[in-house]
Amino acid sequence: MLKINTIKKSILSVCVILFASSNVFGQDNFIPVDHEINQLIDRIEIKSGALSNALFTSQKGYNIDHALFQLSARDTLNQFQDPRNQFLINYTYDDLHMFNEDRSPKSRKPFLKAVYPFETDFFYLDKEDFRFSINPVLHFQYGADFDNTLAHYTNTRGAEIKGLLFDKVAFYSFFSENQVLYPSFVRDQTALLGALPGEGGWRNIGNDGAVDFFRYRGSISIPIFKKINFQFGHDKLFIGNGVRSLFVSDNAAPHLYGKLTARVWRFSYQTIWSEYIDQFDIRAGDQLLDRKYTATHHLSYNINRWLNIGLFETIVYRRVNGFDLNYLNPVIFYKAIEWYLGSPDNALVGLDFKMNLIPNTSIYGQVLLDEFNQDQLFAENKGWWANKYGFQLGLKYIDVAGINQLDFQAELNAVRPFTYSHNLEGQNYTHYNQAIAHPLGSNFVEYLGRISYRPINRLKIENRIMFAQKGLDYDTLNLGGNIFRENTDRSMDFGNSFLQGNLQTVLLNDFRISYMPWHNVWFDLQYLVRRSEDELNIIGEQQTNYLSLGIRTNMALRSDFY
Repeated sequence: MLKINTIKKSILSVCVILFASSNVFGQDNFIPVDHEINQLIDRIEIKSGALSNALFTSQKGYNIDHALFQLSARDTLNQFQDPRNQFLINYTYDDLHMFNEDRSPKSRKPFLKAVYPFETDFFYLDKEDFRFSINPVLHFQYGADFDNTLAHYTNTRGAEIKGLLFDKVAFYSFFSENQVLYPSFVRDQTALLGALPGEGGWRNIGNDGAVDFFRYRGSISIPIFKKINFQFGHDKLFIGNGVRSLFVSDNAAPHLYGKLTARVWRFSYQTIWSEYIDQFDIRAGDQLLDRKYTATHHLSYNINRWLNIGLFETIVYRRVNGFDLNYLNPVIFYKAIEWYLGSPDNALVGLDFKMNLIPNTSIYGQVLLDEFNQDQLFAENKGWWANKYGFQLGLKYIDVAGINQLDFQAELNAVRPFTYSHNLEGQNYTHYNQAIAHPLGSNFVEYLGRISYRPINRLKIENRIMFAQKGLDYDTLNLGGNIFRENTDRSMDFGNSFLQGNLQTVLLNDFRISYMPWHNVWFDLQYLVRRSEDELNIIGEQQTNYLSLGIRTNMALRSDFY
């Protein structure tokens, strides 16, 4: 009993310290990783020609205070006088006005004092020590696949909630109820994974392949000291500057996490403790799903005004009694702890970089090492299975050829066979039957391209293209393309190479036009073409031609299918 009381007192003391320290320093909250403001922040930094020590773009979602500081600093220098740039900057100020009272949006005559006091907020309260807003989340989309007679639809209703307590503690919540009939290739991915891409629990409705699911995200952010923040939430995270990330991406379902961020001088240091859901059989019905955990460090450092490098490490582990307290230390190298424990866990390390040396251009990349043996790399018997690594190289070019708001991005991603897998099924780098990093898992090469143009303030035209090749396992052979399989049943130790196995080729082109007549209300036109085929014709040729029209409020349009 004494021990339990001591633990309770310790927890209470920590909570008091956190709350007391949050009363000393300013508030903190984070922009969701899929919000369009993130693209604006990246664009403004590239346009300015100098990296920011206030906001590190490889660590998403962005801290709102830091994002507002960067916007204000660039805007004060009169670097962005084009009307379309100013429109986007003002849009950001309006959207984040709860956290920046100096730039409140234009008032309007509210209904019942709180309903639509601003164009940005359906319901808004501003009382002493308390600010609170609620906005409706709606997405209605209707489309058709020209290659079959089945109509496709999205029916989403929900709410987005933001709040600020004592001008210090911020919270965010997003939830929606969804009924969706996706195009055929997404339904195929769902059947293959036993999971709805990017989402958590779901169920089938009707006989046409439609699904019903509940989407929910939420977090609370507390400033501990002037440069340190703690965030606890159930959401998606992202580490990197690309469309994809080989470290941590928003590909899988939201998950439980605690994130400690310290920003000092030219450094931003994050420690993330996450709880993930182990792979499971969706056919087993209702059950308590097994959990696994990761402990992650990411250090981002601005070497000078144009070069940033980052160091990444994560440990994936599973314990009978839950979280391993050895991994709570935010400063020690996790690999050292893993060795101390007897090397039972899955360790990954990586390096990322970004260079803004050429005007209007950013070059970025990542290198991931899962396991690596230099001796085997250059040995006579090449292709050792455990030389598991991946790399990314990308380029962003804004205002192409001097045309304002015409932006281009190109990206290469490649990951060797068996990367992210482990000799224990419960310690692969996955969550809820989906990859935590790249959606293609391992044994692939992918080329991405994106071009976007904003001809007028409220209209955006964008085209994304993906060409990917992936080596698939077939028969009973484990050739390293399935990260969910234990790598102890691998087909060979040596002679492994990129794209070995049944070679699948996928080409996807996604064209979109979005018009925003009112704040955070969009009308969307989308045309998507996808072709896939595999060399051994086990899956067969697949084709999708998909056209849709939709309207959405206060939510991003998904762009992470493959």
